[in-house]
Amino acid sequence: MAASVEERKRREAKQSIALNNAIAESGRPSKPSAGVWAGGATAAPRQFPCTCKYMLLYRRARRVYIGPAYLAIVSTLLSQPPPLTAHHSTLFISLSVYNMGVEVPSDPAPNGYVSNPHQEKIDEALRYLRSEKQGDTKDGIILEKKYVQGDSSAIPIVRGHGLVKDLSAQALLSTILQPSARHLWDERFASGALLERYGRRTYKFYSVQKGVGWLVSERDIVGVQHVQDGENGAFEVVQTSVEGDPDNSGRVRATLTCAGWSVVPRGNDLEVIVQDIPLAVVNITNFIRNKGVPPYITNQDLKSQLRTEVVDVEKRHHEIRLIAGDTDEELKIAVDPKLFGGNWSVGVTGDGVAAEKDGDNAVVKVPAGTGRYEVKIDAA
Repeated sequence: MAASVEERKRREAKQSIALNNAIAESGRPSKPSAGVWAGGATAAPRQFPCTCKYMLLYRRARRVYIGPAYLAIVSTLLSQPPPLTAHHSTLFISLSVYNMGVEVPSDPAPNGYVSNPHQEKIDEALRYLRSEKQGDTKDGIILEKKYVQGDSSAIPIVRGHGLVKDLSAQALLSTILQPSARHLWDERFASGALLERYGRRTYKFYSVQKGVGWLVSERDIVGVQHVQDGENGAFEVVQTSVEGDPDNSGRVRATLTCAGWSVVPRGNDLEVIVQDIPLAVVNITNFIRNKGVPPYITNQDLKSQLRTEVVDVEKRHHEIRLIAGDTDEELKIAVDPKLFGGNWSVGVTGDGVAAEKDGDNAVVKVPAGTGRYEVKIDAA
């Protein structure tokens, strides 16, 4: 007797899960190629447009089933798996199965900053961020589009453009630069870490974005991030992919063309452009209004070399590890009473290093040549 529709669907769903597991366990890397996904990442060349909402991969029949009723025969599925494509309207999401992870060091700059091999990639990303785009508007945010040259099938990369009221550029930058707090305003973000630090605000990073159940696997990115200072407090933040060390993690490696922020003070307000999550302008502003601003070093010219800086918003704990410079230095760290309250404390470790409170600032005095030292700020 022929199997019922329900039984067939259950069987094929099991085959789909088996396929995904087989691909994840294969450890067989594949190199990225042209194509674009919604976050600006490029990967596998094979693309499948669909107007359906869900997609299942079937292993034995070497086919793709795109519900509710669309079949596309795929040759050699296991040796050349197609990208995952799913959306309620025609959309291309191209990914490469790399099955990779990255060994994350406990300290990205244990002996100070290392030479930056990715300056050309940074310059290219800055040019991309500054390029012209066509726009639309949603929820008070202008949504600007940039089309990928030479790929008529790829979706445009979208960015948001808006005005943030009564917020300083330093406060916004502090929040953007804290991966340990990003999950509170970016729902896609799963985890992130620094791999190498080339300067105070330039470093190689590893980031993991959440998947969608078993339909879309977690994505990971190895990239470089850089902050470009402008005039009168303006700044740009760019991220772009760089080569990373392979490791069998079962995640999907995405290639990030360009993500970034462009911020220009307008009186007491900020004109903000974000290329990555268009409505992040709204999300991060709401986070700051509700939670407050993570502590940040206000010194423009920092003699010490920054190793790591981590904030735990839930525990209201902030920790900074540095290496002293060759001249005496006084660090000032802004502490938002909205996040830490007024009765917070500051502690330091390091030869001759001392700290005290001064209003809403922690002042840390560092003798020249001290070497490694740490600063910890805790709510009462």
